[in-house]
Amino acid sequence: MPIAAVGLIAAGMVSLALAPDRRRSSRTRTAWAHAAFWAVVGIVMAISPTASWDGRPVRLPNTVIGDWLPIYRFLRIPNRLGAVGLVGLALLAGLAFAECARRLRDRAPSAPLARIAAVALAALFIAGAYAEYSSAEPSFEREALPRSYPLAPAISPDSPVVRALQAPGGALVELPVGLTPLGCLPGLHAQAEYRSIFHWRPLLNGYNGYWPTGFIERMELANRLPDAEALGALRRETGVEMILVHLAGLLPIQVPVWAALAEHGAGGLRLVARDGSDLLFQVEEAAPAPGQ
Repeated sequence: MPIAAVGLIAAGMVSLALAPDRRRSSRTRTAWAHAAFWAVVGIVMAISPTASWDGRPVRLPNTVIGDWLPIYRFLRIPNRLGAVGLVGLALLAGLAFAECARRLRDRAPSAPLARIAAVALAALFIAGAYAEYSSAEPSFEREALPRSYPLAPAISPDSPVVRALQAPGGALVELPVGLTPLGCLPGLHAQAEYRSIFHWRPLLNGYNGYWPTGFIERMELANRLPDAEALGALRRETGVEMILVHLAGLLPIQVPVWAALAEHGAGGLRLVARDGSDLLFQVEEAAPAPGQ
């Protein structure tokens, strides 16, 4: 939460407190109370039930919740409940801006000046928040924003790879799968899921907070491709029919292997489409069995 937003909320609360009673309508009070409730509840829920001070464990008040309800046993990362508090704070910031804008409107001598004042207030808040987030030494160990917005090429539905995938067929796996000792890197799988909206084939890739049964084992097989034994096992277990290889994401040692397959075809794989460094292979029906 940027400090600028905290300042805006404080200014809005002061303005509301100094407003005549007619401004403090039931609807306004309800909105502020609703936002404050979720901000407080979300922040309290996000506090870890375990803490230490000078190396000694400390029992926090919210551990009472854990004693009454076993909620923390089922949460992988309890502090993510802070998203609820963030929503409450965002609501408070919006209400505070509306209150400050009303006060500026009431004080402005004309409607155009009131609009200009509201826009200036919004610009001041945005500039303050951006200055904080883009600082070379951001607060709370937060990474600084990049100087320019990070852009990536969009997937074109006219790509020959996408057109080939749009033909009726079976499951697809995209490589690399980003396999690590802790699981799979979600970014690569998110890109595969994004690409799937253009063809809607069954997809072996995917990501979640908890891996479904057998997912990591299938990704281990995919990570071994184009190994013939791994290809045969993956074919039998999933019915995979297409393999989309992003050469730009592979290790340098893997690129010549897939490039040679694209050129000559072998091992139960046949190139059916190419788009730059992306290669789409068809898995032949008679994929090699283990040991062959």
